[in-house]
Amino acid sequence: MRVCAVLSGNSMQELLVKAADAKQRGADFVEIRLNSLNDHNNPELIESFPLPVIISCSCTKRQETISSLKKALKFKTEFVDADIAFPKNLIEEIFFYARANGIKTIISYYPEMLPTQKTLKKIIEDMAILSK
Repeated sequence: MRVCAVLSGNSMQELLVKAADAKQRGADFVEIRLNSLNDHNNPELIESFPLPVIISCSCTKRQETISSLKKALKFKTEFVDADIAFPKNLIEEIFFYARANGIKTIISYYPEMLPTQKTLKKIIEDMAILSK
Protein backbone atom coordinates (compact mmCIF):
# COMPACT_ATOMS: atom_id res chain seq x y z
CA MET A 1 0.00 0.00 0.00
CA ARG A 2 1.16 3.53 -0.81
CA VAL A 3 0.09 6.69 0.99
CA CYS A 4 -0.35 10.05 -0.73
CA ALA A 5 -0.63 13.21 1.37
CA VAL A 6 -2.63 15.97 -0.32
CA LEU A 7 -1.03 19.28 0.52
CA SER A 8 -2.73 22.64 0.66
CA GLY A 9 -1.34 25.99 1.58
CA ASN A 10 -0.67 29.50 0.41
CA SER A 11 2.78 29.09 -1.12
CA MET A 12 5.28 26.54 -2.38
CA GLN A 13 7.50 27.33 0.62
CA GLU A 14 4.65 26.36 2.95
CA LEU A 15 4.02 23.15 0.99
CA LEU A 16 7.71 22.25 1.16
CA VAL A 17 7.53 22.33 4.97
CA LYS A 18 4.31 20.28 4.91
CA ALA A 19 5.92 17.73 2.55
CA ALA A 20 8.77 17.18 5.01
CA ASP A 21 6.19 16.63 7.75
CA ALA A 22 4.25 14.20 5.52
CA LYS A 23 7.43 12.22 4.89
CA GLN A 24 8.10 11.96 8.64
CA ARG A 25 4.55 10.69 9.11
CA GLY A 26 5.04 7.94 6.51
CA ALA A 27 3.67 9.35 3.24
CA ASP A 28 5.09 7.91 0.03
CA PHE A 29 3.94 10.76 -2.27
CA VAL A 30 2.55 14.26 -1.98
CA GLU A 31 -0.08 15.84 -4.19
CA ILE A 32 0.03 19.55 -4.90
CA ARG A 33 -3.24 21.01 -6.12
CA LEU A 34 -2.12 24.10 -7.97
CA ASN A 35 -5.54 25.72 -7.86
CA SER A 36 -5.38 25.76 -4.04
CA LEU A 37 -2.23 27.91 -3.98
CA ASN A 38 -2.58 31.65 -3.53
CA ASP A 39 1.04 32.23 -4.52
CA HIS A 40 2.18 30.41 -7.68
CA ASN A 41 5.72 31.76 -7.42
CA ASN A 42 8.72 29.48 -6.99
CA PRO A 43 7.53 26.34 -8.83
CA GLU A 44 11.21 25.33 -8.92
CA LEU A 45 10.84 24.39 -5.23
CA ILE A 46 9.17 21.20 -6.46
CA GLU A 47 12.70 19.90 -7.04
CA SER A 48 13.39 20.26 -3.30
CA PHE A 49 10.43 18.20 -2.12
CA PRO A 50 11.54 15.15 -0.12
CA LEU A 51 8.93 12.87 -1.74
CA PRO A 52 7.69 12.20 -5.28
CA VAL A 53 5.21 14.89 -6.33
CA ILE A 54 1.85 14.54 -8.05
CA ILE A 55 0.75 17.81 -9.66
CA SER A 56 -2.95 18.39 -10.15
CA CYS A 57 -5.14 21.33 -11.03
CA SER A 58 -8.89 21.56 -11.14
CA CYS A 59 -8.94 25.00 -12.69
CA THR A 60 -12.03 25.59 -14.76
CA LYS A 61 -10.37 27.90 -17.28
CA ARG A 62 -8.55 25.97 -20.01
CA GLN A 63 -5.60 28.35 -20.49
CA GLU A 64 -5.15 28.78 -16.74
CA THR A 65 -4.99 25.01 -16.28
CA ILE A 66 -2.49 24.45 -19.09
CA SER A 67 -0.34 27.39 -18.04
CA SER A 68 -0.23 26.35 -14.36
CA LEU A 69 0.54 22.72 -15.14
CA LYS A 70 3.20 23.46 -17.76
CA LYS A 71 5.05 25.78 -15.38
CA ALA A 72 5.06 23.13 -12.67
CA LEU A 73 5.93 20.28 -15.05
CA LYS A 74 9.17 21.99 -16.05
CA PHE A 75 10.52 20.89 -12.70
CA LYS A 76 11.15 17.45 -11.19
CA THR A 77 7.70 16.00 -10.68
CA GLU A 78 6.81 12.34 -10.92
CA PHE A 79 3.17 12.55 -11.97
CA VAL A 80 0.51 14.85 -13.35
CA ASP A 81 -3.14 14.23 -12.56
CA ALA A 82 -6.00 15.29 -14.84
CA ASP A 83 -9.66 15.12 -13.96
CA ILE A 84 -11.73 13.04 -16.41
CA ALA A 85 -14.21 15.94 -16.33
CA PHE A 86 -11.70 18.13 -18.18
CA PRO A 87 -12.40 18.47 -21.90
CA LYS A 88 -10.79 15.57 -23.78
CA ASN A 89 -8.52 17.85 -25.82
CA LEU A 90 -7.24 19.48 -22.62
CA ILE A 91 -6.36 16.09 -21.10
CA GLU A 92 -4.63 15.08 -24.34
CA GLU A 93 -2.62 18.31 -24.41
CA ILE A 94 -1.57 18.01 -20.76
CA PHE A 95 -0.63 14.35 -21.17
CA PHE A 96 1.27 14.97 -24.41
CA TYR A 97 3.35 17.64 -22.69
CA ALA A 98 3.89 15.47 -19.60
CA ARG A 99 4.92 12.35 -21.50
CA ALA A 100 7.29 14.37 -23.68
CA ASN A 101 9.01 15.36 -20.43
CA GLY A 102 9.08 11.86 -18.90
CA ILE A 103 6.27 12.52 -16.42
CA LYS A 104 3.79 9.76 -15.59
CA THR A 105 0.10 10.51 -16.01
CA ILE A 106 -2.94 9.87 -13.83
CA ILE A 107 -6.60 10.29 -14.72
CA SER A 108 -8.93 10.86 -11.77
CA TYR A 109 -12.65 10.86 -11.32
CA TYR A 110 -14.27 12.95 -8.59
CA PRO A 111 -17.99 12.16 -8.53
CA GLU A 112 -20.50 14.28 -6.71
CA MET A 113 -22.62 11.15 -6.29
CA LEU A 114 -21.86 7.46 -6.58
CA PRO A 115 -22.37 6.58 -10.26
CA THR A 116 -24.33 3.62 -11.55
CA GLN A 117 -22.34 0.59 -12.59
CA LYS A 118 -23.09 1.36 -16.26
CA THR A 119 -21.85 4.96 -15.88
CA LEU A 120 -18.76 3.84 -14.01
CA LYS A 121 -17.95 1.30 -16.75
CA LYS A 122 -18.20 4.08 -19.38
CA ILE A 123 -15.92 6.35 -17.32
CA ILE A 124 -13.34 3.58 -17.00
CA GLU A 125 -13.48 2.95 -20.76
CA ASP A 126 -12.97 6.69 -21.43
CA MET A 127 -10.04 6.74 -19.02
CA ALA A 128 -8.46 3.77 -20.77
CA ILE A 129 -8.70 5.51 -24.14
CA LEU A 130 -7.18 8.73 -22.80
CA SER A 131 -4.37 6.95 -21.00
CA LYS A 132 -2.93 5.50 -24.22
